[in-house]
Amino acid sequence: MRYLKRIVVALLLAAVLLLAACADPAAPVPAGPENNEGAVPSTVSATEPETDAASLVIPEVSTEDTNLPETEPATEPVTEPVTEPETDPVTEPVTEPVTDPGIGPFDPGLNGQIRLMLEGSINYTKALQSDGSSGLLSREIYAGVRRAEAQSGTAVELCYAASGRNVIGTVRVESIAGDLSADIAVCGLPVEQLCIDGLFRDLKKQPGIDTGAPYWSAGINSNLEINGRLYGIAGEADPSVLGYSRVIFFNEALATSYGIDPGAVYSQVRAGGFTMSRLIELCRDVYSGSDWPTLDDTYGLGIDTTNVQAYYTSFAIDVIGNADGKLELVYSSIRSEALSEMISAVNRGKGVAVNLPVSKARSKFAGGTLCMLMAHSGYALENDLSSLGGKYGVIPYPKLDDSQAQYATYTASYAVFAIPVAVTDDRAALAASVLGIMAADSHSVTRPAFVSAVLPAGAGADRAEIFEGILDRLSTGRHVLYGGIGSSSNFYSDAAMKNYVPNSDSTFRDLILSVYNKSIGKSLEQFNASLY
Repeated sequence: MRYLKRIVVALLLAAVLLLAACADPAAPVPAGPENNEGAVPSTVSATEPETDAASLVIPEVSTEDTNLPETEPATEPVTEPVTEPETDPVTEPVTEPVTDPGIGPFDPGLNGQIRLMLEGSINYTKALQSDGSSGLLSREIYAGVRRAEAQSGTAVELCYAASGRNVIGTVRVESIAGDLSADIAVCGLPVEQLCIDGLFRDLKKQPGIDTGAPYWSAGINSNLEINGRLYGIAGEADPSVLGYSRVIFFNEALATSYGIDPGAVYSQVRAGGFTMSRLIELCRDVYSGSDWPTLDDTYGLGIDTTNVQAYYTSFAIDVIGNADGKLELVYSSIRSEALSEMISAVNRGKGVAVNLPVSKARSKFAGGTLCMLMAHSGYALENDLSSLGGKYGVIPYPKLDDSQAQYATYTASYAVFAIPVAVTDDRAALAASVLGIMAADSHSVTRPAFVSAVLPAGAGADRAEIFEGILDRLSTGRHVLYGGIGSSSNFYSDAAMKNYVPNSDSTFRDLILSVYNKSIGKSLEQFNASLY
């Protein structure tokens, strides 16, 4: 009996041990960071903690079954944002978005893609940022890029210069780093840095760009060219070059009331005989007011001396020339009578008002009390000229005298397009082709629309022909294109003009020697030393 009790006790102990051995060892163990067998691998994004916790509390599903569906979707959001900065490293320090929402992302249905690097301050950039919603030229800049995409089968994407740098400075830094983010640099004036450091391609030798085509502005590009090379090109690829062309608006009805035949004026312009002296003759007797002229009186012409570059371009005068591949001050082409003619014009009749405030002159023309207004051609799109009853036209700034070969039109608000040397030959050819398409499209679509919008309805083919001729002769002097060379603004300021006394021993050349040469001479030497 005693042995029987011992056997029973032994059997009971064995049963207890057997039950303990068959129990689930993981069941009483809580899931936590110190027990990682059920955790999601580190490859899964930390932004999905709820999914990870759910996988830990289901013991029936194995670790492999839980991880497979979790790992795949987590990999995609990790790899996509990493790929984008690799193609555009310059955007990391920039606060602006890499791709402008106005143009949109790359369309995979197109055959290729180019990128334009923009400066935020220029009109071209502002037009693209606005989705083309701020006026005719703004809409056409935006629409022109879209049309170029369709014609070329190439997507156009936008990026920006790095914070604190302009486009040329950003291209320089990226080229040195060997990580260029754009195929085309879109620069605002001045652009003197284009021709140093060997950063940009000579576009005269670039396949895909026809520098002699009518949609590239020959008058501007001839001055951009240095040492036989063209490192940036301007033209109708940016239609702003049209809108900021300086012209003279002509009130035909007011002129007729003072015995001036508008038809004879237009004929003289077409014949090439419209000079500064002729302009003053036309306007000096157009006046209505008291013996003491006021801003509210009627005038023939208001001379705006704050924009002297416009006169010097129209008179074919430039104080910076190009000789043997170097820039230099040019005295021989400067004629003192150019400035004297303008300043002394007020003495030839009350009808010519010197220093008439720009805003006042523009409102007076729209109100019918100014016969001739010097302004940018886009003025007609920004002001209501309905009170003139369609009786107005556009003529060019005059020549200085009959010895001048042709009219010249000043414009100084536009983009200059350049292709970095670091861009591969294939991509450079594609970029050049797209640029050419943009410029040609603007010439054939935007320009006719602009001419029609500036001129009044029913102006006639002869008026349109004159305006087209004005736009064919766009130009900008080197002192504007390379405005960073010295302090050119000191010389061209209104104050400097007022210091010049007509009919005195002081000449225009003396003024340059005393004001301009001191600030520019040394800068020119440094600039010439850095040309390549």
